[in-house]
Amino acid sequence: MNFTQNESQRELASLSRRILTDRLTPERLAAAEAGGDRFDPALWASLAGAGILAAGLPESVGGAGLGLLAQCSVLTELGRAVAPVPYLASIVLGAGALAAFGTPDQQRRWAVPAGRGELILTAALPEEDGDDPRVPSASAEPVRGDGEAGGGWLLSGVKTAVFSAPLAALLLVPAATADGAAVFLVAPGDAGVTVGDGRAIGAAPEALDDGLGAGGVDGRAGGDLGQVAAGRPGRDRLGVGHQLVGVQVLHHQRR
Repeated sequence: MNFTQNESQRELASLSRRILTDRLTPERLAAAEAGGDRFDPALWASLAGAGILAAGLPESVGGAGLGLLAQCSVLTELGRAVAPVPYLASIVLGAGALAAFGTPDQQRRWAVPAGRGELILTAALPEEDGDDPRVPSASAEPVRGDGEAGGGWLLSGVKTAVFSAPLAALLLVPAATADGAAVFLVAPGDAGVTVGDGRAIGAAPEALDDGLGAGGVDGRAGGDLGQVAAGRPGRDRLGVGHQLVGVQVLHHQRR
């Protein structure tokens, strides 16, 4: 298999390197590290303005259609600079999954603005007893609804190493249903949802109920929860992340 970069990938890597060299000074990197969420919004906006965020996404969601290898070339440069931006979480895992499996409305609402850097997405994949999103321990059960609101889903379970969750406008949460694994959209700001920082990792689920500060999702009601795809969720798996959070999901949605 040939992994040699083509011209488009080399140009994208070169542009990324130039922006990172010009904008990510030692002082700005230190400030992002001290900020707690390790995020440089000005750098993120620069990458978005240069078209780097959207370059690897399909044209259907406003991207240039350069694909995964182009995204890998960006990730290489971001890793080389230790850049404090959530490209893997928001673009590769989040917008990429929605572009491949989401409905047109979900793509318009979430993937397109993510590619423009206007919001951040992430995927809640690893769990306490495994990290394969095809066989999640988290579960989802349909809930009967009333009137025109229709039914929804009740999610329960624990997610443990979620990239950039304190920054995210939306979490993609794999959960097991009677028909197999599916991915659901959960907003961290929904009623009853709290986000706990990495200190909650390995704690009993009840510990998340105490309301840790920034950074598990303990959703007990409400929310705009959409189903991305019934069947096999994304093929990407998380490695070592710069932002670890514990996620407990018990979430109800009406659609």
